[in-house]
Amino acid sequence: MLEILISFQVINNLWEFTPIMYVLQTISEKIRKKYFLILVITLAINPIASVPADLTLYSIYIDDWVPGNALGYPGFVTLGNFSGRGSNEILLISSTPEGGDVMTLTSFDGKDLTVSGSIDRDFSSVYYQLASDFDGDGDIEILISEEWSDDMANHRGSHHVIYDFGTYSFYRNESLYYSNSGIVLDLPSVYDFDENGDSEIILSTWDEFENKEIIRIYNYYENNLVLLSNTSYLIEDDLYYRSVIYSGIGHFQSQSIAEIITISKWSLQSDPATMLVSYEVYQYDLASQMIEHKYSNVLDVNSFSIFFDIYDVDNDLRDELIVYFDIVLIPYLTIFEIDPLGTAIEYRIDRTQSSYSTTGWYCTDIHTMDLGNDNYQEIVISEAKLDFLNSFKGRYEIYRIKDSNLDSVLIQDINKPPSRTSIGNIDQFEDTEFVSVFNDYDFEDFSTKGGIEIWSTGKKKTKLLSFSESFTFFEIIMFTTLHIIILVVHRKTKNYKNKS
Repeated sequence: MLEILISFQVINNLWEFTPIMYVLQTISEKIRKKYFLILVITLAINPIASVPADLTLYSIYIDDWVPGNALGYPGFVTLGNFSGRGSNEILLISSTPEGGDVMTLTSFDGKDLTVSGSIDRDFSSVYYQLASDFDGDGDIEILISEEWSDDMANHRGSHHVIYDFGTYSFYRNESLYYSNSGIVLDLPSVYDFDENGDSEIILSTWDEFENKEIIRIYNYYENNLVLLSNTSYLIEDDLYYRSVIYSGIGHFQSQSIAEIITISKWSLQSDPATMLVSYEVYQYDLASQMIEHKYSNVLDVNSFSIFFDIYDVDNDLRDELIVYFDIVLIPYLTIFEIDPLGTAIEYRIDRTQSSYSTTGWYCTDIHTMDLGNDNYQEIVISEAKLDFLNSFKGRYEIYRIKDSNLDSVLIQDINKPPSRTSIGNIDQFEDTEFVSVFNDYDFEDFSTKGGIEIWSTGKKKTKLLSFSESFTFFEIIMFTTLHIIILVVHRKTKNYKNKS
């Protein structure tokens, strides 16, 4: 604004300088239209935000503090503002080759990766983790979910722990044990039902002894997990096997209605070898604090390897269920419209380039993210393969809804096989980073280290704009300045004629 006022003042001072006034007054409407057309064409060629043509490798870090193990479990990677410093950090949860456990927090400034703090843990196995602001204090806490076993290694139930980041380290806030030998594990999800800035914890599980699905909602208040609601839904089928494989929150009917969805894999006593996949949808009433089962259906999915995500990918103000499943011969990426009246396949694309039986590629993670900052979501699939002995490879596949079709927009080879991936902005620039953890295993000396590989949707990190970005920015400034000058000239001309 200050620069614009100065420009007005400079133009006003130059008004009496006849040659400049003459030049400005002779700028024709035709010239301005041609200049505007050039500007539009330039913006079309060099859009400010778009899906990248390819990704840019920024860094690969391999060290003992990002450990994996020989079994192929490097742990988890999660992005979030854990320390309250205002930008996303990288949290690593993994197991060391020596058998210990560690949580490590790192920060990335676009150039270097810096360790902020870490903590050793003594857990049996981390099955799930979720990052959210559970207490509403503005920073992110981490929820760790694992199996609960006794001293004889017998399964007893599930165990959940919340960690918060304090002065250079994580500290343990709360531990919740849920004793039920029929439950293998609770699947956690989060949602702020009361919209007060914190996140409630939803735990979903299957009780194999009682043949019922159990949903519990907890609030994290004053370092305590407080049970808000508890419900069970009895499945009366003659089941041979059933297990909850996914739990999440979706707005399948409208953006104003939040629904809890659980997805289970199951078979019947009459045909135990045929596995089916179905979902149950629940609604939580905030006033009564009751959870009600609303509807269910079977999905057209039959797969051993299956991944899920929930997002409004076609901008119809209703969330869709995004499903990757590999039926060995033809892997599919399918988008389902979930409705109380039934389930419809909105989009499907076969991914023959990713068949495990023919190409060796297998999915390790799936994410939905607006990579181009244009209010349209891209679907990112992380994949890995063993190319040949001692050589692992990785890649990202990116899909998008375009012209009412689900299209592949990018297949990007990366250096290491991603075991877990998290996507977000972790530096001061406006692009998006892909952060993957991997195992770097040496078959010769049987040693292993973990690592992080960082890719970006933008160019190499620099505070200088590229030529195309600089030229476009320059044209916008020149076009704006030109019209300011013309506006002042016309005003002065009009005032001059009125005085005459």
